[in-house]
Formats: sequence, C-alpha cells, structure tokens
Amino acid sequence: MFFKLIAFGLLGFGLFLAVFGVFFIVEGFAVRHWTEVTGEVINVRIKIDNSLQDKSINREKGRRYFPEIKYRWSMEGKEYEGDRYRLGTTFEKFKTRGEASQAAEPYTAGGPVAVYVNPKDPNSAVLDRRANATYIPLLIGILFLTTGALIYRFRDQLAAQAQG
Repeated sequence: MFFKLIAFGLLGFGLFLAVFGVFFIVEGFAVRHWTEVTGEVINVRIKIDNSLQDKSINREKGRRYFPEIKYRWSMEGKEYEGDRYRLGTTFEKFKTRGEASQAAEPYTAGGPVAVYVNPKDPNSAVLDRRANATYIPLLIGILFLTTGALIYRFRDQLAAQAQG
C-alpha cells in the first residue's frame, strides 16, 4: 500500500509538471509572435537576488545582481505597466553590481523601449522574446511520471524486498 501511495503521488505531481511544461512551451513559442509596440521605460534599478546564498559561506559569494526594468505601454487605447523581462525568469543575474548596471545601460528612464505584448492578454508583456529554460518543467514532469510508473509497476516486488 505504501508504494502504491508513493507511486500515485509521483504520478500526480509528474502529470501536473508535465501539463505545466507543455503550457510553458506553447507560451514560449507564442511569445515570438506577440505584438511589438513602443513603450516607455519608467525606471531602472539594480536588485539583489540572495536565493543562491549559502548561509555558511561569505554573504557576497552567493549574492547576484540583476536589472529590474519597469515600463509602460499602450494597447487599444489602454495603458499598462510591467517589469517582466522575459518568460521564465528575470533578467540574467550577474556576480557584481557593475555588470548588472552595464547590462541595464540600454534602458534609461523616460526612454523608448520595444515591448512585446500578448495580443490575447494586453496586460502580459515582455522586453525580450526569448523564452528561458522552457523545457525544464516538462522534463522534470516526465522524470516524476516515469519514476511513479516504475514504482507502481514493481510495487509488489518493492514491498516484498522491504519486508524481507
């Protein structure tokens, strides 16, 4: 019974990730055809990402910097604001604040910027049409599905081994 529950849990989670992965891939291909409009940069600032930081080592070692670009655009007479750089991630992360500042140089507050807008949802936009790591959720979902299916298939043998 234990291995059956584990198998169904892995299958359910794998199915969720696989469906999400397929959606993300479809969205990644669709972004290439989103409508280009001219927007305006509201502000640019350098943010710190501490998610890679390991508490047992020097704080600076795990710190990463990235530009956050806030912008606005108009579509069909309505004005929108956003800060999403590309699907799947923020701007590339850098080891130093200087590298992040250099990457942000093309974007200046008050300046024009090409904004790619989802024609089905004008509230959704990006500055870069390239999708990043689009296949990762699907691959992880397939891994969980496969593991769950194998555990389900061999559940009786696994239970016998666990008991004896």
